[in-house]
Order: sequence, then structure tokens, then C-alpha cells
Amino acid sequence: MSDVSFFDDGITAGKLLIRVCSSCRQGAFPPMPGCPHCGGERGEIVESDGSGRLYSWTVCHVALDPSLAAEVPYVVGLVDVPEGARLVARIECDADQLSTDLALVATYPSTGPDTGRAPHLVFVPAGHDRAGDSA
Repeated sequence: MSDVSFFDDGITAGKLLIRVCSSCRQGAFPPMPGCPHCGGERGEIVESDGSGRLYSWTVCHVALDPSLAAEVPYVVGLVDVPEGARLVARIECDADQLSTDLALVATYPSTGPDTGRAPHLVFVPAGHDRAGDSA
């Protein structure tokens, strides 16, 4: 249960893929040799609907990657998805809009060699477009 390439492949294809334990049906990320919830050794990959709830967040005032320097400050958060996993992802909205348990939806920014960005996951508040604009 330790290969994580499916996650990046899913993001590139515009899908949020989560490995779910065959024994307890809980998701975990990153995938590990055994389920962190029950110790089960088998899992299956499922497609999430992309919804989530904000568990916690931080505002980054120093870019940890040079490609993000122009975007400082930006928000990184912990997002709980219905499959039972807690993901680390970029949150795109004004920091003053954030609150614990805020409903979020996944978005999949353009990536690839022409953009200079690796596949990454971004969440926005439910009912909003990227960058916090109302839908």
C-alpha cells in the first residue's frame, strides 16, 4: 500500500484519488505499508468527489519553493475528505475567510513542463471559484 504515484497521476487527470483500506474502509494519505487506522495491509484506490472540510491552516509568508515566490503570502491547509484521509493542500482564498470546518472543493490547476509546476492540489471554499471569487 505504499506507492503514491496514483495520487499525482489523478491530480494531473483532474481527479482526487484516495487509497481506502479494504478492512476498515478508511482512507489515509500518504499511503503506507499498512493502514494507520487498523493495520490492514490491503487497499483500493477510489475517486473522491473532491469535497472536504478545513481542519487547520497556516499562512506562508516565505516561499518554500522558488516557483511560489510571486504568490506570497499563500495558505496551506489540512483538509479532511469523506474517505477518511487528511490531505495537505494549497487553499486559495483570503485568509480572513478561513474557519475550522469550512466546506471546500478540490480544483486542479494546470501543470506540466510548459507551466513549470508539478501536479498539485488546490482547495477553494465551496461555492467559490479559484482565488475566492464568488461562483
